[in-house]
Amino acid sequence: NLSLTRGAVAALAYDALPCCRRGLQSLIRRLGPNAANPGLSYMDSNANGYGIAVFDSAGCAVELVATAPPLTDAGAEGDAILRRAKFSLPRWEAGDAPILSGPAFDGAPPFPW
Repeated sequence: NLSLTRGAVAALAYDALPCCRRGLQSLIRRLGPNAANPGLSYMDSNANGYGIAVFDSAGCAVELVATAPPLTDAGAEGDAILRRAKFSLPRWEAGDAPILSGPAFDGAPPFPW
C-alpha cells in the first residue's frame, strides 16, 4: 500500500527504519509521492469490504468500509469493521477543477498515512 501511494523508496524506508514507525512520518512524505501514481489518494490492497457512494445536488460522498477477512462464517452480524475511509467531492462548476477531500478515517488507517 505504502509503495503505491508514496513510492518504493518511502516503503523501503518505513520497513528499514523503525524510527519511521514511531511517528517520523515527515521522512516518508519527503521520500514520496510516487510520480507514477500522482492521482492515487488511497490504497488498501489487503482489505475486504464494500463501498457506499451517495450522490446529491451538493456533490458526492464515498465511504469505503474494510472488514475482517471472511475466513469463517461471522453469522448474521457479519464480519467486524476494521476501518472506514471517507471521501467527499463537492459539486463544481464547468471550467473549475473538482476538489476531492479525504481520506478521513474511522479506525486505524491501513498503513502510515
